[in-house]
Amino acid sequence: MLAEIRALEFFCGIGGMHCALKSIAPHAVVLDAFDVSPIAAEVYAYNFQKRVTKTDLECITPQQLDGYAANLWMLSPPCQPHTRQGMQKGSKDTRSAAFLKLLSALAQMQRPPQWLMLENVVGFDHSDVQELMVQAFQEAGYHMQEFILSPLQYGIPYTRPRYFCLASRQPLPVSIPSSCGPCQATPALLLQFRDAGVDQQIIQAAAQQHLASHVQYVRTISEHLWNTAAQQQQQQQAQQQRQRQLQQVTADLAHAATTSEQHCDQQQRQQQQV
Repeated sequence: MLAEIRALEFFCGIGGMHCALKSIAPHAVVLDAFDVSPIAAEVYAYNFQKRVTKTDLECITPQQLDGYAANLWMLSPPCQPHTRQGMQKGSKDTRSAAFLKLLSALAQMQRPPQWLMLENVVGFDHSDVQELMVQAFQEAGYHMQEFILSPLQYGIPYTRPRYFCLASRQPLPVSIPSSCGPCQATPALLLQFRDAGVDQQIIQAAAQQHLASHVQYVRTISEHLWNTAAQQQQQQQAQQQRQRQLQQVTADLAHAATTSEQHCDQQQRQQQQV
């Protein structure tokens, strides 16, 4: 499946999502990338030997999008309308218009993408643009899951949490109720829980807990930027530590679930006595 990915990258910047996609799916093809920043476009072209399309996405049509026959959309829409230090105008901010136009196009396309992946700042999850996105995904027949994740959870020495959304025409591998809010466990950890046969109640508890505190190993900045001689050994150690992390988190969540059930039983008995 990964070899068949044909992607469009919207609000591409210097190509962060392009880089991530190529790292996991080297044969994936980025059909086109869109951004209005000339500086970002110049850096993108240097990074990937590919020109950025500097078009106004507010004017793009569903027919034009259909013409790409892309099965993956990667989106990093402007964060300024949602940042906690900004005015938080959301959909009333003119910088949200292009993203909203893309959302409205989904239901009008003959060949909409199979998958969508979006990233933004923490704060987007409480915006009216997020509400409009959820509505557009539902109307277009997508299943979706939201995440708030920190680079620390991937062993990267950076502590800035970010919002991510995955949407698919098919049900996602692990189902988390929307009432849990944005998931704070990584998709990889959820899959490990699923494959280990962990109870769904524990998986939901993991989704609601900030699990960065369970990270056992974070690379130093020098290890992250340069390929040191000991990196392979450190990666093996990190993999072993992640396995221990899974076992510890499972035990912690199972204990929390048991404690919660005992507390509920005690309250019920007290109410019955009254």
